[in-house]
This record gives sequence, C-alpha cells and structure tokens, in this order.
Amino acid sequence: MKWHACVGNTVSIAGVNPHYDYEWFPQKSALMDVAANVEKTGSIYVREADGLVCVSASVFEPEATAAVKEWFASRSKTWYSIGPLSIEGPEEQAALIKTEADAPVEEFLNRIQSEFGSKSLIYISFGTFFWPIDQDRVWAVIDALLAKRQPFLFSHPSPFAQLSDEMKQKIVESGIGMELPWSPQELILAHPVTGWFLTHGGWNSLQEALKYCVPLIFWPFQADQPYNALRLTTLKAGFELIEVRTGELGTRIPHRCKELPKFTAASAQAEVEQLINQLKGEEGLAVRANFKALGDAMGKQWGPTGQSRMEFELLVNKYV
Repeated sequence: MKWHACVGNTVSIAGVNPHYDYEWFPQKSALMDVAANVEKTGSIYVREADGLVCVSASVFEPEATAAVKEWFASRSKTWYSIGPLSIEGPEEQAALIKTEADAPVEEFLNRIQSEFGSKSLIYISFGTFFWPIDQDRVWAVIDALLAKRQPFLFSHPSPFAQLSDEMKQKIVESGIGMELPWSPQELILAHPVTGWFLTHGGWNSLQEALKYCVPLIFWPFQADQPYNALRLTTLKAGFELIEVRTGELGTRIPHRCKELPKFTAASAQAEVEQLINQLKGEEGLAVRANFKALGDAMGKQWGPTGQSRMEFELLVNKYV
C-alpha cells in the first residue's frame, strides 16, 4: 500500500462513477501490501511490453477499453481484450461434474428451492484467500440473514477464516443456512435456487456469476475488486455493501455518500436487512435484468463474430 498516497483525491476512470483514491482499499487486510506491490510491478512491465492481453472484454467496459487502446496505440503497442475465459454454452452448464461430496450441497439447494422458490438463496464467498480482519462484520451479516429468514449458503475457504462452534450451530439450527469450508461454486451458481452472490468481487468469481447470470452483492477488499464493484454499480447491475468497510482508509467517507457512515457491526447488519428488502423489490428486479443483459452480451464475445474471438485471432496472427 506504500505505493499509493491515498490523500483523498477524486479519481475519474472512464465508465465508472467518481470515487476517492482511498476507496481502492475499503477493507483492512493482511494482503494489502502484496496487492500494491503487484500493481507497482505491473505498471512497469505494461510500459516495457510489446502489447497487452486482457482477460476482460470490450463489452464489459467499452469506455475504459477505448481509453487504454488509445494510450497503447500512442506508444505503438497493441491491447487485446480476449475475455471472458469461463463462458460456456447450455450443454456444458448441464454437464457440471459432481462428486460424492457435492451431494449434501445439492440436497440443501433442492430443499431451499422447494420451500422458498427459485432465486431465493444468497451464496456467500470471499474467494480462496480474502477474509475480513474484523470478523464481527461477517457475523453481523449472518445475523441479518437469519433475522430476515433469508436462505444462504456460506463458503469460507480462506485460511484466515475462523468460525466458532456456536456460530456453526446457529447456522445449522436455523434451517435456512449452510456453511462449508469449501464449496462447488459453479454447481451452486448454476442451481436455479441461487438468486444472488455476495462476493469480494474478484474477476474469476465475476466471470462465473456472469456465466450463470447470478447478480452480485459486492464486499470488495483490494486489487481489481473495488473497480469491479464500481463498474457494476455504475451500470446499476449490482449492489455494494458500504457499512462493512474497515481500517483507516475504508472508514473514510465514500464519494457517493453525503455523510459519514457508521461503519459498525450494528450498522452493517441494518444495511443488509434493508438490502434484502431491496433485492425483493423493483430495484432488485432492475439490477437482475441489467446484470443478465451484461451476462448475455459477455456470452457472445467468443461467438463466430464476437469481439474477443476477433482480437484473439489478431493476437495469434501477429505473434504466432
């Protein structure tokens, strides 16, 4: 993080709403310096390389893509957008490989669907490594879901995750929740009961959500995650939790807020309870429709006339 001044300047990036520089670090995290060093190294090699292969797609961020292509062209370099890398057709989706360990997960998903209907479950995962240092925010979110009788499946593979036996028991006894140290993410996203994905917002998870058209609720930490949250909320194709932010930078006022949020476990719980109401209302329907439209557009990028396919062919023809 030492590479970033984070002095409160307003950042303007094509295709996303204005925000403050410190909002790229909305969570106190043990991995903050790692991400900052990777960004610093990347900024050096981007200038030295003959070109750049981007795993995003022009349709996901046309304004930003146009800006970086222009910048690269001014230096006689080429930018290739060849994403997404995880979009498949319906026949591949139907052929998801299942293991014996997946049976309890599928049984839970089927039961929730029979009791609450399709798109009724929120899937929660922060990916393989990320985990909030202030874990009371996690329990506040779980308590909000339980209070609202909102079905959920909580995956926590991070080595930093710590769930007490009391919390595990509370989830089991609720009858609407399931927690796992690891989960078959694509199986869950592909299931018709899954309506929302609460995620850190890393690109791999975002691609899989787009593949199955499961809209996102963002809880970003760093790296590409705050940008992805900004992009989707700018498009009104996703939600972002604000009260869960922590740390010196995370608890400064966001650009989008007129007054400073409370940034407490109690305010995080209240925010999630209010969000659950939004998900079931007109705003939730609009966000779902916008996200599906984006997912459908992303799914066409590797079609016969898709932009990503054409740029990949240009890349191969030039360098192979």
